[in-house]
Amino acid sequence: MNWGSFAVLFFFLVVLLSLLVAVIAYVRHWAKRRAIAINDFSPTDGLFFKRYVPPSLHKKYDPESIVVSSARYSRIKYLEKTLVTTVVLLAIGIVSTSLYLHSDKYIAKTGLAEDEIGRLNYQIIPFSETPDAHLPRLDTVLPLLRRKDIVLLYDKPDPISGSHPHSNPGLTQWSKFLTSHQVKYKVCRWSRVNSCITHHADSVVIVLPGNWDLKILDDLLLKDSNILLYGPPNDVSEKHVVWQKLRFEKSEHYYEHLSIVADQKLTLGFDAGLQIKVRPSFFGYRAVSEKAQAIGIHTHNIKERSFDTRLYAPDLSSGRLVWMDFSPNPSDHPPGLNNNNLNSLTASIFRYLLGITYSDVATWPLGKAFAAYLSIDISQGNENIRHILDLVDRNEFPFNWYIFSDYANGNKQLIKQMGSKGEIVCKGDNNSKFTHDYIVEQVSRLARCKKTLGLISRKEIKGFSPPEHAYNEITINALINNGMAFFAAKPSNDGVPTIINSSRNSNLIVAIPNSANTGLIPWQTDHFASEETLSLLMSEIDRSQQLGSLYSVTIKDEFISDKSYVLVLNEIASYLQKADIFFSSISGISEWWTLRESLRNNLDHDDKLLEKYKPVLLEVDERGHLQRNDLYPDKSASITASK
Repeated sequence: MNWGSFAVLFFFLVVLLSLLVAVIAYVRHWAKRRAIAINDFSPTDGLFFKRYVPPSLHKKYDPESIVVSSARYSRIKYLEKTLVTTVVLLAIGIVSTSLYLHSDKYIAKTGLAEDEIGRLNYQIIPFSETPDAHLPRLDTVLPLLRRKDIVLLYDKPDPISGSHPHSNPGLTQWSKFLTSHQVKYKVCRWSRVNSCITHHADSVVIVLPGNWDLKILDDLLLKDSNILLYGPPNDVSEKHVVWQKLRFEKSEHYYEHLSIVADQKLTLGFDAGLQIKVRPSFFGYRAVSEKAQAIGIHTHNIKERSFDTRLYAPDLSSGRLVWMDFSPNPSDHPPGLNNNNLNSLTASIFRYLLGITYSDVATWPLGKAFAAYLSIDISQGNENIRHILDLVDRNEFPFNWYIFSDYANGNKQLIKQMGSKGEIVCKGDNNSKFTHDYIVEQVSRLARCKKTLGLISRKEIKGFSPPEHAYNEITINALINNGMAFFAAKPSNDGVPTIINSSRNSNLIVAIPNSANTGLIPWQTDHFASEETLSLLMSEIDRSQQLGSLYSVTIKDEFISDKSYVLVLNEIASYLQKADIFFSSISGISEWWTLRESLRNNLDHDDKLLEKYKPVLLEVDERGHLQRNDLYPDKSASITASK
C-alpha cells in the first residue's frame, strides 16, 4: 500500500469533514434563531403593545398571520435538512470518486507468490525454427531440365569486343551454369534460330543481352516456346523498349538485394519480402512492369513509391516467358549471399518454364494483399493515451498495447480499458532486458507479467515483446515454459513470421517481425508529428503492399506528446483498415500463421479457424496461369509442392 498517498487522502478527508461540520453548525444556528423569534413572539400581550399599537394594525398580528409565520418556519427546517443531506452526499461522492480514480494506489499489487514461483517450469528445451520445406529445390528440377533442348540465343558480337562467342558476358555466365550442372546446350545466333529450335514446346530458349529481334520472339511464343530473357536489349541506352508489358528504360539505379513479391507464379513457397543478395548483371537501365515477381527497392530513398522489376513472368495465351536480371551462379555475386535462396529461385524459374504444376497456400487470409499491425509501447503513460483509447473505441482499430506488469499494477483501470479495446502484450515486469542466461529469472519475470496483466485486463495474455527487442535463446525457453503463443521482436530480412517448435512441446511459437520504421525518425528526433512523417510511413506501407509482406508500426508513448500525434495515428490506422489489407492484432496474425503452417504440411487443424480466415489456395496450372481456389468451404483441395 502507498502510505504517503493514503496520508494525503486522510488529511483531505479531515479538512472536508471539518468544513462540513462548520456549515451544518452555521445552518442550525441560523434556523434556531428564526425559530426563537417565531415561537416566543406574543404580539397581543404586554402593555407596550396595547398602549402604542393603533387598533387599525392589530389585525396584522392575528392568529392567521402567526400560522403563515409557522409555515415559513417549516420551510426553513426543510431547507436545513435538504442542505445537510446534499452536503453529506456530495462529500461521500467526492471521497468515493477519489478512491475509485486512485484505487490502483491502495489495492495490493498483483504478482507471483513464493509457492507459485516454485511450481514454474524451468526446463531447457531444445528448439528450432521450422525449416522452409516448401522452397523448390534445384536438384529436383535439373533432371527434367537435362531432357529439354536448351538454346542460348545471342546476336553477333561487337567487332570491338572480338569475335570469340564468350565475349558476351551473358553467354559466359549461362555457359558456366549449364556446364557446372551437366546440362547440354547449344549456342545459336538470331539468323539461325529456326534451324536451332526443332521442338518448341520441349525447348528452353535463353535470350542473352543484345539486339533482340522482337518479331522472332513473338513468333517463338506463338509456337509454344519457353523463353527466358536475360538482361537488357542493346538499344535501351538510346530509347525505351516495351515488349509483353515490360518496359526497359535508361536509368542509373543500383541494387544490392532482390526482394521477393508474395503469391506470384515464380514465388510460391517463398516468404514475402525475402531479400536475396544478388546484384543485377548489367547496369545503366531499369525494367518496369505492373506485375513483378521480384523487385529492387531504393534503400537510399524511402520516399520513392515506384519499384523496379527484377523478375517478371506475364500471362500468355501460348508459350511461357520469364525475364530476369541476375546471374544464376552464386560465385558471380558478392559475399553474404544465401546460396540456397538463389538456387531455389533459379529452380522456381525453370520449374515454371518446364511446365510443372505446383501450388501453395496464399500468404494472408481472406485473399488479402498484405497484412499489418499497429502497436503502442507503454512505458510512462500520459493523457494522450486516453485520446488513443477513444480513437480505438470509435473506429474499432485492432491496436496492440505493449505493457510492463509494474506499470499495470499502478494503472489498473487504464489497463482494463486497453484490454477491452485491443490486444495486451506482455513486455516483462520492468524495462530490464531479457538477455541474462539465468533461466529462473527469465521464466519468473515472464510468468509474473503474464499473470499480472491477465488478472487486471481479464484477458488471456498470449504474447511477449521484450524491452528494446533484446532477447536470447533462454528467452525462447522462457516463452515455451510459460505457454506463450508468439513474441514480437524477430529481426528478419523478410516481412513474414516464422514458426519455432520444440522437441518436448507440441505448442508452436510464432516469431513476429517488427518493421524498421524509418518514417518515425522525424517524429522521434524532431518531436513533432509532421506531414513528412505521415508521407514516409505511407511509403513504407506501399512497399509492404507491393511485396505482400507484413507491415508494422510500433510507437512509444513517450513520443506521443500532443493530439497531433493521435491524428497521425488515426490517418495510418484508417489507411490500414482498407478492404485489401489484413489489419489485425498480433494474436490474429499468429493464429493465422499457425493455421497456414498446418495446411501447408497437411496437419490437423481447427475447422472453425478455416471458417474464420477463409484461406486461399494458389496453383500454377498446365497453361502457366495462376489460379485461386478457396480452401473453405471446399476442404478437398490439396497442396501440390514441386521441389
